[in-house]
Amino acid sequence: MTPSILTVPSNGKNFFSSGLRTKVDQLMDVLYAGGVNNPMDSIEQISYLLFLRLLTEKDDKLAALGGKYQQVFAGKWAKYSWNKLVTLAGDELFETARMAIESIHALPGLSETGQLLFSRATLKIYDRPTLRTVIQSIAGMDLAVHEGHDFKGDLYEYLLGKIAMSGTNGQFRTPRHIIDMIVWMVNPKPIETVCDPACGTGGFLIASFHHILKTHTKKADLERGVIDGSLLQPKAWKHLDEDSTTTPTWSRSPS
Repeated sequence: MTPSILTVPSNGKNFFSSGLRTKVDQLMDVLYAGGVNNPMDSIEQISYLLFLRLLTEKDDKLAALGGKYQQVFAGKWAKYSWNKLVTLAGDELFETARMAIESIHALPGLSETGQLLFSRATLKIYDRPTLRTVIQSIAGMDLAVHEGHDFKGDLYEYLLGKIAMSGTNGQFRTPRHIIDMIVWMVNPKPIETVCDPACGTGGFLIASFHHILKTHTKKADLERGVIDGSLLQPKAWKHLDEDSTTTPTWSRSPS
């Protein structure tokens, strides 16, 4: 494939200058002091809570667009939304958070993979003040896209790095600038599929998706730091949502 961009894009503001690294370090300290002494458990618990926050935010955003979207956190599931958790404290917070995490696998619309991944999820932050501190800290994290860069992938990679540094598990992650270079050279298209057999935190998959959005965003929007893939056709969006990571090699999909 011939790259359609002449220069490798710069991410501008990076993960370390965003302040997220400091917040993660503080969270790990809070969890350790609160009785969660295993780094693996700390990463797991932070990941569950981050997932609930991000899923709730996406759910609210899609619901606000109207149409036929069926909101996940509605009806009996509304009490498990992130918006509810951040208002609670004490035993009520603990019980609601525990049920929310243990119910993730049963949320409406969750894929079979998601159901399997969360089938044994449970809350391990038993100290109530610690739990509230962790939730409020995650709520205060700025996870918005800055200058076209989404730090959520970097955040999770940093969490895994904490595990590796603890000596409890080895992770071999491709540096971010190498991922960006390779994706730029491959120049993935919205009608193609990609497989990363050792995807780890999904760095290549996320970067590929971001690249496709960027190359299909209006120039005027790019200059304002907006990357929304507004030039993509409905068929391309459907492929990105449903089929873009299902085949073992890069391949041209039938037109």
